[in-house]
Amino acid sequence: MTLDRGWAEAVVAQLQPVFDADGSGWSFQGITDPPTALLWEAVPASFLARHPDSDIEAANGMPASQIPCLDIWFYLEPGLVSLSWEGYPQQPAPVVPTGDGDLDGRTLATLLAENLRVDQPG
Repeated sequence: MTLDRGWAEAVVAQLQPVFDADGSGWSFQGITDPPTALLWEAVPASFLARHPDSDIEAANGMPASQIPCLDIWFYLEPGLVSLSWEGYPQQPAPVVPTGDGDLDGRTLATLLAENLRVDQPG
């Protein structure tokens, strides 16, 4: 199964409200062609204020004020979507996509909301 641009756009539409609800200043960095990953970056100091137990300072070896950005990546493979982020000791289990961007986006948004400890919008 190919995860195309339309699929990626549908997934982003489901994920962005969760990032917004977190309040850590997340910004989406765009979709590559072909889509191989989705990247959001947060303001580290804002993230640390919201998630003081995140270990981002230890993971980066510096205070949050000196960390240039904090990344959350969704790596897109034909049969697997993996979530990877700095400062969290346990990475969530990969998700097997169905090919339906809306459905997969909701699944990934639920996973993200659980890990960011926010209520899933909508």
